[in-house]
Order: sequence, then structure tokens, then C-alpha cells
Amino acid sequence: MKTVCHLPYHSALKRSREESSTSEAQGLDRYEFRGNIAFQWDASRGLPEEYKQCDFLYAEPPFRPGMKFFNEMSGIESSYKDVLSTIDSEIHRLGKPAIIINMKKAPMVHADHVGDLELNGDPVKAYYYQVEPVSLRTTVQVINTLAKQYKCVGDFCCGFGGTGLRFLRQGKRFVMSDYNGKCIRVIKELIEHENISQK
Repeated sequence: MKTVCHLPYHSALKRSREESSTSEAQGLDRYEFRGNIAFQWDASRGLPEEYKQCDFLYAEPPFRPGMKFFNEMSGIESSYKDVLSTIDSEIHRLGKPAIIINMKKAPMVHADHVGDLELNGDPVKAYYYQVEPVSLRTTVQVINTLAKQYKCVGDFCCGFGGTGLRFLRQGKRFVMSDYNGKCIRVIKELIEHENISQK
């Protein structure tokens, strides 16, 4: 059963592309690999204990237009406002530096700064918590830079795990979750397919 995929997973992508990437995948509750953790979790319920070990948080939560699609794929009903408001409150509670990527006027009331970036070629807003805005153009550039500066990234809307995999390739660790268990299965197979090893 083929589930390995190189496509990014995000609500900004057309539905047909994402369906082809996850339609054959079976859900997986949890996957652990050499101290790294990926598990199924609905971020609207808050952030669990696993994220306390992270020294930086980075996430690209569903955008408002993609929320219905995410609910259909995962079988979980969550509202855009509930998810984003909970994430904002939880980052504030944990007191960790973070960057959250989303739309203009997202309900991120505890963010210290808001800046502009590009995600998959489209303009997005970056919400910064306890960290200064970066002078980079794309989210990929930001993640690659973070992977050189921090030891363990937490991504609670991880999709196919691109953020954590970039940290892993730098010999760092990740804690990732997504409310679609199929994504956790894809992450497991991506790591096994690439035979990634930590330095």
C-alpha cells in the first residue's frame, strides 16, 4: 500500500492533490523514532505534556477556507476560531518562543509581532511569540534556520511532518501531532523510506 509522498500537506493546496496523497493511508495513533514523537491529536483540545520538552514551537494551522476540508479528512469537528484561539492561549501558557503561520487577522492575541512570509508561493502572516521577526522570505527558509538554532521543535499541526523532518536531517529532534491520523502514518513511512538517521 503506497503512502509515501513528497507533497506538502496544507489547506492552501488544491483538494485533489491532497486526496491523492492520503487516500490510501491508514490512520496511526502514535509513532516514536529515536526520541522523536509523532501522534494524532486535535490542537483545539490544547497542547499535551509532550510539548514541554520542545525549545521552539512552529505550526501552520488550517486556514479558515480549509477548515471544512480538514474536518472531512480527519472525521473531527473543529472550528477555525476554536483551534486558533486555543493555540494562542496554549503558547502563552507554555511560555516558549514560537512562530505560527496563518491568515491576516487570525485570533492570535498574545503574539508579540506579526510579519509577512510566503508559504507555497502564497503570502501569509507570521505570528511571533517571544522571538523577533526574521528577515527571510519563505517558511522553508525560516524552518531551516530554526533547525540550526534550536534542539527540539514542536509542531502541533504537522501535516506530513516537513518541519520535524528538516530538524531531524540536522540531527535535531521533533514532537509533532496532527488531528488527521493518516498524516502520522505518512510521517512514519517517509522516515523509513528516507532511512533518516540523527547525527
